[in-house]
Amino acid sequence: MNVWWTWCILLIFCQWASAAEVKELSGSDFEVITNKGLWFVNHFSPFCPHCRQFAPIWQQLADEYESLENFHFAKVDCTLQSDLCDAHNVRHFPTLKLFVDGKEPADEYPTKDRIWEKLTVFVEQEAEAYNNEPSKSNIIATPGDDSGLIANPHGISIHLDGNSLEAAKQSGLPWFIKYYAPWCGHCKNLAPAWEQMAKDLKRQVNVGEVNCDEHRDVCVNNGVHGFPTLKLYTGGVEHDYHEDRSLVSLVNFATKMAGPTVLKVNWGQLESRLQQEPVALVFLYGDERDANNGLLGQVAQEFVGDLGFYLTSDPQAVGHFNLAPTDLPTVLIVKDGKHVIYPSHQFTNSQTVRQALGAWIQNEKFPLVSDINPSNAPEILQGTHMAVVGVINKDDTENIAKFRAIAETQSKQQKASKSDRVLFAILEGTTWGNYARTAYAVHPNRLPALIIVDPMNHKYYAHDISRKKFSLDDPDSVLQALKVNIPEQTLIGVSTLPFHARMGQSMQEGLGMLRTHWLLTCGAFAALFYFIVKRTNRRRKGRSSVLPVKTGPRD
Repeated sequence: MNVWWTWCILLIFCQWASAAEVKELSGSDFEVITNKGLWFVNHFSPFCPHCRQFAPIWQQLADEYESLENFHFAKVDCTLQSDLCDAHNVRHFPTLKLFVDGKEPADEYPTKDRIWEKLTVFVEQEAEAYNNEPSKSNIIATPGDDSGLIANPHGISIHLDGNSLEAAKQSGLPWFIKYYAPWCGHCKNLAPAWEQMAKDLKRQVNVGEVNCDEHRDVCVNNGVHGFPTLKLYTGGVEHDYHEDRSLVSLVNFATKMAGPTVLKVNWGQLESRLQQEPVALVFLYGDERDANNGLLGQVAQEFVGDLGFYLTSDPQAVGHFNLAPTDLPTVLIVKDGKHVIYPSHQFTNSQTVRQALGAWIQNEKFPLVSDINPSNAPEILQGTHMAVVGVINKDDTENIAKFRAIAETQSKQQKASKSDRVLFAILEGTTWGNYARTAYAVHPNRLPALIIVDPMNHKYYAHDISRKKFSLDDPDSVLQALKVNIPEQTLIGVSTLPFHARMGQSMQEGLGMLRTHWLLTCGAFAALFYFIVKRTNRRRKGRSSVLPVKTGPRD
């Protein structure tokens, strides 16, 4: 019996000794420790049942990937480090966040994907992307090679030195670079917008920065004479940025100058991109002449920043979409786990084909639910389609799911009735709370909120027919408003125009009414003129034509 207990104790000790360390971090050492490499951090509470249930999986991950280069696992006890968890916007437990060289990328790890199979894929993809970045190697992949490098995979701005900057410039990939000095006031003011811009340009444009105090010769050699200096490099061409430094202007410049992304890929590379991009266009071909006639590149110019364009002749890709070689060439759009096939197989590079393909892409490019960002905001909020906007915090997965359910119902009704497209989009409450308050009177503390935006008529609707606020728990009122109330103009909308524009609009509407009913208008003006003349003549008759005589004693 003693021997059996000895073996048990030894076995437990060996398992404990072989377990990889999951470092517990605090506010005092977090920045220093996570400053280099990838740190996957579990924010937890020891009193949380979900945290206790997830703990063995987290330890198993750390054991499985203990030898993975530049990838580390850590944890933060939010009952002891509440300030640190508040700084990381932790609102539920457990919350998983990946930190890249001390910076938090755009997205928190989704709660619904907190299972072993998806966690392992995430860890391997992030590690591979990180280890291929220019700051880790002077070799940068070019579009169309076999590396499958994704532009700005983490949504962050990378610190560059002379060697990595030159590698970035020669890569052929678009790079938006900030040359700055830590003491520069304008640079400090730009920093928050630059960081958010890097998040918004995730998987679109690479973003980097050069510290000119540390790399003075690099900045001098690149023509930097003031701080901050912003330059975008793409295809061997340098573009200087001279516009205002607002987030919207920065993102628009980067997406415009970077140009369309048309990549020739194999099935493995395409599959990876389709898992990460909400919408993508795929051109499947058998004959190289179809892929090299310039059609796709020209059409892609119209959709810079909207969706990625990919070409492939890989038989695995053809088979994945249930196509045969006789079906080629074919264009399809992949979104929401499904694909839509372009109805024509005519792909000559002519104006007629370009217009037809462009019109089809314009109609199909929106996913079921879009995330509003500076690139797509003008088209969604000020475009030609009605838009249902959910102002929801990004970690509110329950209400995001309700919003998607409403969008799915509307999509089915829309297809059945062949009615005009209604867009559904989420305006992230934490990032865009101030904008939602200013534009749509949505208070940041009263989320989630639902509004319907009618950009063609410069109005938005926040209440249903019974004057109750639209709610995610009452989807029928939203659908009723879209189908009946707004088209029949039985809902009261709020103007999105500023005061002076509303006055101008009212005057134009008044003039339009006058022009439409010109006969009645002329009669009214004639009657008014007659009344004024009659009244004037009456007053004249009552007056004496002789000057008044001064009365009084004579001299």
